[in-house]
Amino acid sequence: MPDTHAPLEARLAAPVAASLGAWAAGATAFPDAARRIAGRAMIDVTGCMIAGASDGAAVAVRKTIAAWGSGNATVVGQHATVAVPWAAFANGTAAHALDFDDNFDPAKAHISAVLAPALLALAESKNLSGRAVIDSYIVGTEIAARLGAMFNPGHREAGWHATATLGAIAAAGACAHLLRLDASRIAHALSTATSFAGGSTAQFGTMTKATHAGHAAMAGIMAASLVANGLDAGHHAIEHFARLAHGGDVATETHDLALVRHGLKQKLYPCCASAHRAIDGVRALCAAHRLLPDDIARIDVHLPASHLANLMHALPGTPREARFSLGYCLAIAVRNGTIKLADFAALDASLLAFAERVRGDGVDAAEHSFPTRTEIVCTDGRAFAASVDAPKGRADNPLSDAELWAKFHDCCPQRTHEISAALSVFDRSIPAAALMTLLRG
Repeated sequence: MPDTHAPLEARLAAPVAASLGAWAAGATAFPDAARRIAGRAMIDVTGCMIAGASDGAAVAVRKTIAAWGSGNATVVGQHATVAVPWAAFANGTAAHALDFDDNFDPAKAHISAVLAPALLALAESKNLSGRAVIDSYIVGTEIAARLGAMFNPGHREAGWHATATLGAIAAAGACAHLLRLDASRIAHALSTATSFAGGSTAQFGTMTKATHAGHAAMAGIMAASLVANGLDAGHHAIEHFARLAHGGDVATETHDLALVRHGLKQKLYPCCASAHRAIDGVRALCAAHRLLPDDIARIDVHLPASHLANLMHALPGTPREARFSLGYCLAIAVRNGTIKLADFAALDASLLAFAERVRGDGVDAAEHSFPTRTEIVCTDGRAFAASVDAPKGRADNPLSDAELWAKFHDCCPQRTHEISAALSVFDRSIPAAALMTLLRG
């Protein structure tokens, strides 16, 4: 396999868009490890799109785009096909709607919910293969990782939602790669996408947060397609956007592909990932000591301040806010032993009452250096504690294949065999349309 990173490192003195464009244009072969991770990501995000298609945010998007004309791209959950950008908008929103989709640490973004809907819609319309989608997905994650190293932590700490911002730029690069644009055109697509990027963490717990992934997917397609038809853009737009959006200087990396080096965080629970370490801790303690809700006087959680900031709804007022409530999520875990999609169908008064027993203590420390510590104090005075660094689903504690497919089956109760069969061979030469057609209706 050729060293696809050397061209990027050799061009770091050039504008960032040009450096990334030169690398992406020459990226044509990838290790099996990267392809396997990307294939698992397609299984995961497809399940999330199917489950999320009935969410209110996804329904609102489908109703809106219905008035914008037909096309040749599939919207998950409906028979009528639409124009490619609108399909990406709808499917990206569905993928992110239930907060069950993966995270990509270098970018601090829900990267698959952006890249997959964009690439699938474009590939379906161009009659391209699943293998081509996988190739361009890997390119998109690498671009997202490079941007993440450049923009974060300042970007996220300032309140930007990287799924909406860095995701849009990465999607533009991935789509440009899928369209086989040359290095210069890919650079222009990346630059153009900076003008489409936007979204803040103020939308967490609202329907609009879900549209961040959909809009970023749509923006990636629009940027790449516009440039393919002759649009140009500024050479230093990424650097300028970094300054505007609290980013830093260009960061260099010289090792393997970021997708292999960092992996993905695939979720076991359909809620904000910032709660997952505490959920794992509570589940372990309750199982080990056979604790029931009435046994517990309070739960104290010591976690990175950045995680606590994401869990902004101490006492949620809607099921959507409950996904961003540390107390509510732990209440479900204590009562049910785990957390499933159905647990957020409606707010539960008893869970809200239990949530008041949970206290979060935000510690000013980087998440990679501070494991979440969960302490349970019982009504009889007993106390138990657990520290969790790697929640289930992180690359160093991954979902097994059985767990991944079990999650998919939970998300996809109908046509499960047909869709899972298509996903199992997606990295071969089958058309992307063969999968997307199964997701209609």
